[in-house]
Amino acid sequence: MTDNLIQLLSPIIFFISNVLIQLIICRYQSRMGLLKTELTGFLSGLLFFITFSYIYFTDITADTFYIFIVDLIIYTALSYCYFHFINLSVTARRIRIVRDLYKNEEGMTKSEILKVYNASVMVDNRVQRMINSGQIIIKDNMLYIGKPILLLIAKIIVLLKFIILGSKSLDETNK
Repeated sequence: MTDNLIQLLSPIIFFISNVLIQLIICRYQSRMGLLKTELTGFLSGLLFFITFSYIYFTDITADTFYIFIVDLIIYTALSYCYFHFINLSVTARRIRIVRDLYKNEEGMTKSEILKVYNASVMVDNRVQRMINSGQIIIKDNMLYIGKPILLLIAKIIVLLKFIILGSKSLDETNK
């Protein structure tokens, strides 16, 4: 009974360690950047999970291997959902507009909101953040991929979408 409970709870416990590590890093290493803190939390939780599994499952059988794989999938799925929850809450325009309206007790006119959420300004801000983080670089006044982490993430998302839904993203089908 205890073994079953440990096997059931281990991906959840290590997912919680992922979240806690990411939160601690965000609080004390604010210059690290959100994406890096999320990745560090995920990798730390994954390392703890693999270490625990190696120590706990001293007898490697087909059953323990399958349990490990299922637990790994659960941990990864929970982390994936957490990643998107955090990023949606930070980047979603609707959420940002509601937060801005909440902060501004006098309210805002539609033209004030449109001025703040100007598409050109938003793209400029995103591009500048990507330049600052090294994700894209400028050569001869042209933009190129720098650190390919976002490209890797995009490819993983397309792969997961294909595996889960059996379809490619719109960008991939247009090529």
